Amino acid sequence: MSRLNGSSKERDDDRHYDPMRQIEIERLHSYIVNSMLGRMFQSPLHSPRRMLEVGCSMGVATCQLGNMFPSAEVIGVDMKLAALPLISSKPANVNLFQGDIHQLALTESTFAAGSQDFIYSRLVMIEMREWKGYIQKAFHMLKPGGYLEVQEEDVDWFIDGKSITGEWDWWKFYYGENSLEDFQCAKNAAGWMEAAGFVNVQVRKYQWPWGNWAANQGHIETLSLATHVAANHGAAFLDNLLSLGEVNGYSYKAIAKLQAECKRTLEGEGEKYQEFYVTWGQKPLAEHGHGFGDQLHRDLEGP
Repeated sequence: MSRLNGSSKERDDDRHYDPMRQIEIERLHSYIVNSMLGRMFQSPLHSPRRMLEVGCSMGVATCQLGNMFPSAEVIGVDMKLAALPLISSKPANVNLFQGDIHQLALTESTFAAGSQDFIYSRLVMIEMREWKGYIQKAFHMLKPGGYLEVQEEDVDWFIDGKSITGEWDWWKFYYGENSLEDFQCAKNAAGWMEAAGFVNVQVRKYQWPWGNWAANQGHIETLSLATHVAANHGAAFLDNLLSLGEVNGYSYKAIAKLQAECKRTLEGEGEKYQEFYVTWGQKPLAEHGHGFGDQLHRDLEGP
């Protein structure tokens, strides 16, 4: 495990700082918070002492948590960290670690059972695998009464509450070549939390519109995010369709057909939107010996 802070030396492969990437992440962070009317998280926190962000990237959200809760120890974890431009400007109560949370939860005392008051993740769908296992480990790491919050974008697209993606061949290829269950994590998080033993599980959904139609109808809080999504996601879909097609042996003619359909469906008329799920749940104040989280606890602690 590699730790990034003001005094230790970063690993060579972690020091490649991309200033434009940080600007993009900071902007996206602010756009998402604005779309939720200024709320970064929904969990009802009361003086947390230890907080963990899983999938922290450059630590933008982690540092905001550190500034919001200066008395708490705030930890960010990511599989691959990019060094902050001015690491000394990071709040003193924030530490960033490189590693796999599945392994860290089993091997590092920092992530031991009952060590965290709040565990938070946002938009880690692409990197995260074994979502059920992650939620079980989060249950294990939380103190009784602590909260887990998962914020993820649903992969379906809607118009007037009706899914339209079943008609898109490019979409079925794009997500069908990956683990569809993992890509349904936004919808499934609540059920997985309940199965792990969480209580008071709640879900709040926000619309992420494609284009400015929602802002034109008065939802001005969506404008910056909608503009960002329309400007960036389409190009990313096209690039990833090319990569997926090549990996799976598709001809360039077949890939071009999927890309053309992707461009046509996303640029077409209609008040399209995706749904952004915010799901949070609480570890019971007293454990009752049921659920996957309790089984994991028994497995790790022994008889």
